Amino acid sequence: MIAATTLITCSLAQLPADDPSWFDALSQSMQDLGDALVAGEPDGAWTVGIDPWIDQTGWFFTQPPPGFIQADGHALYAPVINLMGTATAGKALDFTVYAMASRGFDPTEAPMEMILNEYFINLRPFENQLLTLRAGAFGTTFGQWNRRYLSFENPLIDAPLPYGWMTSIGDGTQLPANPGAAVQLGRKDRADNVPDWNPIIWGPAYASGFSALGTFPAWQGPLVDWAVEVKNASLSSRPEEWAWWDRNMASPTITGRVAIRPDARWTIGGSVSQGSYLIADPTVRAGTSIGDPGEYDQTTWGIDLSYAHRWAEIWAEFIWNTFDQPALGDLTSFSWFVEGRINVAVDTWVSARWNSQFYGDLNGESWDNDVQRFDIGGGTRLSESFTFKLQFSHANESGSVDQGQWYGATQLIMEF
Repeated sequence: MIAATTLITCSLAQLPADDPSWFDALSQSMQDLGDALVAGEPDGAWTVGIDPWIDQTGWFFTQPPPGFIQADGHALYAPVINLMGTATAGKALDFTVYAMASRGFDPTEAPMEMILNEYFINLRPFENQLLTLRAGAFGTTFGQWNRRYLSFENPLIDAPLPYGWMTSIGDGTQLPANPGAAVQLGRKDRADNVPDWNPIIWGPAYASGFSALGTFPAWQGPLVDWAVEVKNASLSSRPEEWAWWDRNMASPTITGRVAIRPDARWTIGGSVSQGSYLIADPTVRAGTSIGDPGEYDQTTWGIDLSYAHRWAEIWAEFIWNTFDQPALGDLTSFSWFVEGRINVAVDTWVSARWNSQFYGDLNGESWDNDVQRFDIGGGTRLSESFTFKLQFSHANESGSVDQGQWYGATQLIMEF
């Protein structure tokens, strides 16, 4: 896979730039390869296919780095080779598996490795869209950003603040024997500890479990989307906790969402999630005073809005979150972002996003450093196979540590 990425990149560099036909020919060859990876019956009785694409992302940042990035320098190259496999049996049954080869689920300096993100089966007992039953590992139904997180669906490069910014809350890997306010507040003066701390929502939150979802027409025409899921880990859980074999269903998380689509332009949704966020492994809490980790929940509420009309799209989410922290009680936060995309040409767009995250009171001060961030970027679809994106961001974090104050990213998406 790495060799394939290198081969394509070298080919781009060697082909003659003064003859544009080479680029069209390369793009067409990649599309032909993608078409060859799909098979099925003409009547749709069954289909099977693999959809590959490659994300080549370069990050440039001040120290400490932003979000989930783990790197010592000021630049990081993070290639990702994605494989999305699907199989269908008519309209009633389908199976999806999504794997990637990367330097970690989130950008790091680690060697390339294979990671299995999603694997789930859908069963539709009726011919309409009223009900779909899902089982496996899949992205959360909470909010609306997780419906456009793949690189070719995201107009920017990274995730909004509540989905991609570390808080000083830990899930148990660093709980002291008697957690206290001084210990928690002391973390505000340290750079984010990605291996041991947690965000509000960890990206797509590919935890494992079961889901029921569907769409039905409401009064006088609007459509209503609904979803309920039961998973083995909370929204803030780290990727190591998502798989069935890494964390069982002893302390499940229940998440639900309802969204109304008054017309083709608007979607207005509400979400709620509750479940244990502490690691259930008793060896982690040996010698601590927290007792059963299943007694401490993460509770999250959200409102999301989206609008699309002609050349403009707008998305917004407002998220209220509470961590029930041992010995400290409820630690609350409020996050929101507003994001827009304007198509300045058929295949070219500009995007901007304003993010904010505020933390509640602990002993007369906020339990973590409030942060605000502005993202601006854009992209162009060079052909059916190549998309280029650019992003520049500035974060302003209160306190003595200004995490990810300035950073930028470039991304080349290569679709087959």
